[in-house]
Amino acid sequence: MAVSDYLDTRLAEQAVRFVKGGKDAQAVIDWLEKMGCKAQVMQRSEDGQPSVWAVDGCTGIRAGFVPVGDPVTVAVNLGFVLAGEYWPQVYPHLLRAVDRLWKEERRQASETPRPTRSVQQLTLADTDGA
Repeated sequence: MAVSDYLDTRLAEQAVRFVKGGKDAQAVIDWLEKMGCKAQVMQRSEDGQPSVWAVDGCTGIRAGFVPVGDPVTVAVNLGFVLAGEYWPQVYPHLLRAVDRLWKEERRQASETPRPTRSVQQLTLADTDGA
């Protein structure tokens, strides 16, 4: 595996992880801070957890991160804060890697058995000729 492929895959993994939200999103923000970015919480959810971040990248570009939506947007924002406007050259296969990982994630989610609920039999009350 070439170095650029490794970097693309690593960034794609972070994007998919961020979209999951909660502790996963916070872990990605912590990772960005280790990479030299500055993160600031812009909004908190009703339970007090951060829900929107502004990240000042290593290149001076600021991007907003919200852990909902699609991982492609998150991946592009990650590329911008880490490599600036040159992210397509630095991470040439990033979008393809995100697409592959996101499809795999969605497939696994659809294969996971969901708890079944018992269905109650409902009876209709007798009505007056209706």
